[in-house]
Amino acid sequence: MGLHSNLAETDLNMGKYDQALNYLMRALELRRSSGDKRRGAIESYSIGGLFEDQGRYGAAVASKEEALTTFRTLRDRSFWMGEILSGYGHALAEGGSRRRVHEDPGRGHEPGSRT
Repeated sequence: MGLHSNLAETDLNMGKYDQALNYLMRALELRRSSGDKRRGAIESYSIGGLFEDQGRYGAAVASKEEALTTFRTLRDRSFWMGEILSGYGHALAEGGSRRRVHEDPGRGHEPGSRT
């Protein structure tokens, strides 16, 4: 599973987006089939980053939102939650959804929040 992600990163660095997406989709499929929701969400986030690099903001937002939803469900407050919140907000802003940026990303995750 990590191999696919590493190969995808290499392909991204070389501008081979289609091949990188294939590797990331395979990594996501393997994470899901193994029941690893957390790492599957990280793969979804990575897919969103690829879409964002391509200027496909609607697809980027959808992938990053999927990752955010999973992390909220898992109540994960690790480094990745902050990264995903930031990346989701960035994708919304880049895609022209500035209103949603202010309404949604941090919902339930303010300092001291228990949700």
